[in-house]
Amino acid sequence: MRGPDVPPRHTEEGRRLRYQAQCEAYKLASSDLLLKDHIATFYGSCLVQDVLSDAGVSIVETYLLDCCYALELLSGTEMKLTAPEIRDNRKYLQDAEMRFAELGIDVLDATVFNFHDPNGFKFVDFEIRNWY
Repeated sequence: MRGPDVPPRHTEEGRRLRYQAQCEAYKLASSDLLLKDHIATFYGSCLVQDVLSDAGVSIVETYLLDCCYALELLSGTEMKLTAPEIRDNRKYLQDAEMRFAELGIDVLDATVFNFHDPNGFKFVDFEIRNWY
């Protein structure tokens, strides 16, 4: 979204840098043996031509249409990684989080789908640490 210019992450420049950091993180995690099956499949960058509200009205002016990427559509239970109940007794999530950190990927804002399933959990919303 274009939104107000509030430094540093919410400026247009900051949002473009965050987009780049997310794309690079998805590419890196996609090639990792441990993480590749536990992230949403990354299909790469794409150009969006329009964004419509629920009412069908174009709200394109609030988005950076050249900073979009396509991901696998996930379903199931989802929760922010920072939620206390997600971490309790789930070593497999801690192991994944440690691997992200080893690769220099920040998961502080990540959401985990199907967090209760040690084989089927998947992360979204992560980025290269200190990219900008």
